[in-house]
This record gives sequence, structure tokens and C-alpha cells, in this order.
Amino acid sequence: MRRKKILIALSSFLAVLLLFALLAPTLLSGYARDVVEREIGARVNGSVALKGIHLAWFSPQRVEGLAVDGGAGVGKVDVSLEVAQGLLALASGSDVTLKIGGSAETAFDAEGRIGLAQLAKPAEGSGTSS
Repeated sequence: MRRKKILIALSSFLAVLLLFALLAPTLLSGYARDVVEREIGARVNGSVALKGIHLAWFSPQRVEGLAVDGGAGVGKVDVSLEVAQGLLALASGSDVTLKIGGSAETAFDAEGRIGLAQLAKPAEGSGTSS
């Protein structure tokens, strides 16, 4: 009887572990969205919004509705990305097919400089010295 209880407990644990592994991409999509939004936001002068990230073992990986808005004097960029391979194929080192779509709107200042160039923050340690 004791052996049967151990077998049931072990089987239940393995079933939960398998279920978690199968659902991991779905469960991590929301977390990945927050991380991507935060990391891009730290590197641009403007607001960042991201509709969603969709991760899956066997279907395409998608980044939908990535919008970076620098305001009226700078412009904005809207991008969507799709990696055609699933996470399993990517982990095994297969070739990557990436589709990128989107739009960009920019302003020009009085000297003819492109506003979108002001969107990226300077790299750390790249300040000019006198």
C-alpha cells in the first residue's frame, strides 16, 4: 500500500512538472513583455508600449505592437516581429527566419536633422570630455 502511494505521488509530481514545461512559453510571455518594454524604455528618450509577446514551443515567436514615441519634435516607430521557428527549433540551432514590419514617422529640425536620431539615449560612458 505504501509503495502505491509513493508511485501515485511521484506520478502526480511528474504530471505537474510536464504540464509546467508544456505551458512555460505561455506563462513566460507576460514576463517577457514586461522585461522587453522596460529594457527598451531604459535606452530611448520617449515612451515605450508593447501589445504582446507570444512564445511557443512549436509555432512562431511574435512581438506585436512595439511602439516607441518620442513626441512631436522627434517622431515615433511602430514595429512587429515574427520569428518563424518555434522555441524548440531555435534551441536546437536551426536557421532563423525573421519577418519585420512596421512604420516610422519623424520630424526634421531647422537644420535638417532627423528627429528619430534623438530617440536613442547616448551609450553609457560615451559622454564628451572637455
